[in-house]
Amino acid sequence: MNKHIKTEIIINASVKTVWEVLTNFSRYPEWNPFFQSIEGELITGKKLKNTMLNGTNKFVFKPVVKSVVPYQS
Repeated sequence: MNKHIKTEIIINASVKTVWEVLTNFSRYPEWNPFFQSIEGELITGKKLKNTMLNGTNKFVFKPVVKSVVPYQS
């Protein structure tokens, strides 16, 4: 059995602005307290290296980019 989590939020910004914020990995720590860093290229098939901080625990995970569709809402 596959489990899924789905959430939704309304953001009062253009799709272009949201895309630019979410793909600017070097600035994540400025607005997301959980991500210390995201390294890698946003290219289909490439692997990212995400470093997250939860309290004093650091987690590193390496997801593979499945698809990149710029500016899609």
